[in-house]
Amino acid sequence: MENYLVEKATRRIPLCWNLSETAIARLTQLMVPQQLEAGEVLFRQGDRGTDMFIVVEGTVKVVLADEHGRELLLKETGPGGVFGELALLSQQPRAATVVATAFTRLLKLTRATFLQFLNNNTTTGADSVQSSYRDLSQQYKVELLKRIDWFASLPPDELALLANRLRVQKYDRHDIIFRRGDPGDAFYIIVQGWVNAFVTSQEGDTIVLNQFGPGDSFGEMALLDNKPRSAGIMALTPLQLLSLNRAEFSAVLQEHPAVALETLLGLSSKLRFAATYVEKAIVWSRRIADGDYSMVLDEIEATQNEVVSALQDDDVSVSALLSAFYKLTQGVQQREDKLRQEISALKLQIQIDEDKRQEQVKAITETDFFAALQAKLKEIRQGHSPDVSAQTDE
Repeated sequence: MENYLVEKATRRIPLCWNLSETAIARLTQLMVPQQLEAGEVLFRQGDRGTDMFIVVEGTVKVVLADEHGRELLLKETGPGGVFGELALLSQQPRAATVVATAFTRLLKLTRATFLQFLNNNTTTGADSVQSSYRDLSQQYKVELLKRIDWFASLPPDELALLANRLRVQKYDRHDIIFRRGDPGDAFYIIVQGWVNAFVTSQEGDTIVLNQFGPGDSFGEMALLDNKPRSAGIMALTPLQLLSLNRAEFSAVLQEHPAVALETLLGLSSKLRFAATYVEKAIVWSRRIADGDYSMVLDEIEATQNEVVSALQDDDVSVSALLSAFYKLTQGVQQREDKLRQEISALKLQIQIDEDKRQEQVKAITETDFFAALQAKLKEIRQGHSPDVSAQTDE
């Protein structure tokens, strides 16, 4: 059963797509067992990537620390799950950290073992590690294109031609791929790494709208309407992208009507998403205006640490997209709490001042001098009227 799980997982890896059943079985024999205790880190973001892993038992989580130190959960992987396969193509730094959430058994395949296996056991015609690398890179591009609705209907030979048009681009962490308002001239697919979609408020604050990771795409609207970018994109990690410019995309649409149809379907989905966005924004805004922050904060908190994939339902996606409300709502609530504290402190200070005044008055009125002064004043008041009468008779 375990062998079947591992072989099935291996067959799903794009790099092993063309291997025979016998070759896959042989490859799994070369994998090395590894164990992790709950909470143990397998590798950290930034570590050199050289190995691929298959989960046999247990679970691991893939996490990313954002610029505020908050842990973003990218995904969780259980038995049969595969991660780190891009390390078999390159030795770039890991884009995220992997931590065991329970006792976990893994199988590890190193880059050196994999490339040596290809040279010894495949008939791809590759006569060196370098040519194997090029073949695998091309194959991986095709597999990424297959995941995008717009291109999924293309036959394999046309996908291969389209993959040849894709240009590889690399960025460092915190690099800006483009900003809101920039000319839109290319569409991007993430090969490795993670990005933030963001806008900048009038006050200069950066508001994060969403995060995207390996296999996700962005920027496609600019290929259709020739308008400026509606949001910016920033690299959260070292990043590798595949890009397709407008001229190449237009040629694809003309040559493949099926892609044009899938494009229209994709736009329809985006319109539904936008409608859900507006609906939630109205509801949440009303709640905030009424001073009811708890519902908004609770609903956003539920999706705050998750990176949303394109396959999730619109309500979940919109909740993550509207995470900017989290900052807005917290800010308003914090200002109100601070104002209440200041008013309470002011009332307390007034009460303290009044108590002090009364104590001072009491201290004065209870002295012998004040008592004698009051007695003298009483005498004067009582004797004042006869004196006045006497003065009048005279």
